[in-house]
Amino acid sequence: MLEINLSAELEIPPLSAPTIVLRGDPMAALRPLSRLPTVLATPAQPGRPFRRRAIRAVATGVDASADAALTSRGLKSRLRRELLSSQRLCEWLPHLKHVIFVVAEPTHLRERAVLGIADGFAAYVHAHLERVCGAYVTVTVLLVADCAQPGLLAERIDQRASLGPLDPYLALPWRDVAEQPIQLSAAAAYC
Repeated sequence: MLEINLSAELEIPPLSAPTIVLRGDPMAALRPLSRLPTVLATPAQPGRPFRRRAIRAVATGVDASADAALTSRGLKSRLRRELLSSQRLCEWLPHLKHVIFVVAEPTHLRERAVLGIADGFAAYVHAHLERVCGAYVTVTVLLVADCAQPGLLAERIDQRASLGPLDPYLALPWRDVAEQPIQLSAAAAYC
């Protein structure tokens, strides 16, 4: 007589390996992202295995909002300090396709100036990673100082990381991210 094990069919399948590494400054806007099953928050949690080849994106939190004396030049320096870490991750993760910087910018700086800094930084990082690592990696900088919907931000970052790279780099303020997926903003910017 053939015996069927019904409990085997009711078992919950194991969680898939994370595809996004979350690193950098702890920020309230990134808490929902750190809780997603596709995200490996650093430092790594014990018992949470991951496959290096499964990682497709790295999201880095940069909290510059607390420094009231930060100038435009200081913001550029703060962002550039993240370049070496991004390069090392690009060299270590063979299937990396997206580097996403989530920046809580200082509110006392003009948005136009901050957006220009972010765009220049994104272009520089993309060119640097392509030159040094020999990899085509999309660089996205999201300015989220006024983000009131961290859950939506987590969803947008997860969407961005799951899609193939089309645009080389992109810098967006929060209001653009809140209105539509990042991929649509990228298509609008480069078409």
